[in-house]
Amino acid sequence: MRSLSQYLLSCFLLLLLLDWVFAGRDGLTIKLIHRDSIESPLYPGNLTMEQRIVRLNQQSKARLEQMALVAAMTRTAATPNQTIDPNGIIHAPVTLQGIFYLALVGIGTTKVEPYPYFESYYFLVDTGSSVTWTQCEGCNPCFYQKPPFFPYRKSTTFSESLCDSEGQCEFGTCEEGKCTYTLEYGSGAITEGGLGFEKFTFNSNDGGVEAFDQLRFGCGFKQSNFDFELADPMQNEIVGILGLGRGPTSLPNQLQFSDFSYCLRPWYNEGGVQEISTFLRMGNDARFQGGETIHTTPLAPHGSHYFVTMVGISFQGVRLPIEASAFARTPDGKGGCLLDTGSPWTVIQRKEYDIVRAAMQTYFRDFNVAQLPLDQGLFDLCYINPNQEEIPYPSMTFHFHQTDFEIDENQLFVNLEDGFCLAVGPHDHDYFSVLIGNHMQTNRRFIYNTEYNFLAFAREDCKLAS
Repeated sequence: MRSLSQYLLSCFLLLLLLDWVFAGRDGLTIKLIHRDSIESPLYPGNLTMEQRIVRLNQQSKARLEQMALVAAMTRTAATPNQTIDPNGIIHAPVTLQGIFYLALVGIGTTKVEPYPYFESYYFLVDTGSSVTWTQCEGCNPCFYQKPPFFPYRKSTTFSESLCDSEGQCEFGTCEEGKCTYTLEYGSGAITEGGLGFEKFTFNSNDGGVEAFDQLRFGCGFKQSNFDFELADPMQNEIVGILGLGRGPTSLPNQLQFSDFSYCLRPWYNEGGVQEISTFLRMGNDARFQGGETIHTTPLAPHGSHYFVTMVGISFQGVRLPIEASAFARTPDGKGGCLLDTGSPWTVIQRKEYDIVRAAMQTYFRDFNVAQLPLDQGLFDLCYINPNQEEIPYPSMTFHFHQTDFEIDENQLFVNLEDGFCLAVGPHDHDYFSVLIGNHMQTNRRFIYNTEYNFLAFAREDCKLAS
């Protein structure tokens, strides 16, 4: 039975959610384009279901490798999203291969009719770092991009970030009276340049635009080792990175939005990966549609991620023999459960995963299916269904502190041409115990509140209003 304090906390959080709906705070909605979407300049072509799954497996493996890098870098991090060495170089704990969304953003103001005029560019969206930057006119060396480099000298709304009277910068390093930055990614890519302020323009829900002045960003003059995995690099339209991490220079923090939400569309519907773009909603735009039960659980921010307290797993309504301590976050930054939109699949530490796997094997022994012995990439448990019989999939629930996360069957399994696989795999890292990937998060709206540190979620058809 829930304690009085838990009941009062739930009431308080629900009042906050109602405040989001009725309060008059400003908001912002940014369309996030999945890198494999037909809308993306990185679109890989019309893939078959098997090709999509292979690609998603590759992306999941790359993401897990990135997480290992995150663990190594953020345990000694100087800020929530990055480490800074004595030379002022910012080390972002991400690789470009671990970035899965893009955004089309307008920068600057130029005296071109109709005035004011701005140019829109494709940015990779990086939730692991807090610096937004683009290649600027005059850069050398630069990676190739089809659009012209940002003409900051011609923008009437651009201003440089200058050092203070003591030769210091609030962010970055002071060089010849101006604030500069150096950003090094885990993949070895490096960008260097000057910090400045500029107007950024985003498309709004009603077909218009929303502009925000004096946002801090990096004007990149030296870029090296960038690879966007294009068959023809001369077709590249990516111009830089949009930083959505937890640091003070990130876009949400500069706009002073303490809450944000997303609702991920399934990639497996008709049209497949072409439909999986979504929207990041901030401030007053982050709200529930209504009609569904809202679940809340506390957040525990760490590094660039938000952890929730997981206390157990149930299979077919029966609690599995896994202690809550197996999912606990330790003081030295190990373990815990996190939700990650950058990873396609859900993974569980191998010891606890083996218990889930054994329960699944026991369940499917009662049906006319054969377990596949072959390696299916990230998938560790697959079955062939030779007669294409309709098989009832089992249920599974993740138990969070104060609420439950019930997993739908199409989030727990992936159907193949002649069988199916458990869409959960094992991992051997210690940075987290459980990572809930975007496939398991589909058709739910998640709202993160960073002021009171709680996560709220409810079921929603994300195709209607993601």
